[in-house]
Amino acid sequence: MRKIIFVTLMCFSAMIADAQHGLAVNNVFEGRIVPLEKMVETRVRGKDIAKYQLSYFRSLRFEATVAQTDEIFALVEKDVHEELIRSGGKGSKTTRTLMVRLRPAGKANRFVCVKSRNLFDKHNEVILIYMEGALNSLEKLGEILKN
Repeated sequence: MRKIIFVTLMCFSAMIADAQHGLAVNNVFEGRIVPLEKMVETRVRGKDIAKYQLSYFRSLRFEATVAQTDEIFALVEKDVHEELIRSGGKGSKTTRTLMVRLRPAGKANRFVCVKSRNLFDKHNEVILIYMEGALNSLEKLGEILKN
């Protein structure tokens, strides 16, 4: 019985780790742009996000150079499937946001949001969020993230 539970947990963990597989933005989640040890990561599944019609939420928060920030935004843009919402401009000294709807994975809709805020010369605070679930509107997702 313990062996079955262990194997089930290992498979579940592999599915979670592979959620962003095949996406250009996966390079960020794997630490290829900014080292993983410089990031704060949050993962949520279950009842806490089900009320938002989401089944998985993963976020990274970190500091990045302007060049790294531009590369991250470019990677997110490569993954756009249907929708894109953008505010701020490239090299913006204030706040810059990009929200995209990705190609669905099975029955799950997928979204990526990235937001950067200028901290000081040549450095930004970046928040990168990957979400999936039944939610089917980028506008509704924007409302959820504002709250």
